[in-house]
Amino acid sequence: MPGRIRDPSPGVQGRQQYAVEPGRCGGPAGDYEDWTVDALRSRAAELGIRGRSRMGRDALIQALRAH
Repeated sequence: MPGRIRDPSPGVQGRQQYAVEPGRCGGPAGDYEDWTVDALRSRAAELGIRGRSRMGRDALIQALRAH
């Protein structure tokens, strides 16, 4: 339609948003305190950390740093 503004990023709503990831985008390595719990659990899953679904935020951070 003429005059209608198109959204340049239609799929943004469905993507998982991470806070600062260590080693990426200039974020300091190991700075997990800025991550969401969902992002921490996703990273723990990538690394194969067992028991992550029952871990709280602090336990996830400790497990990720120990890995």
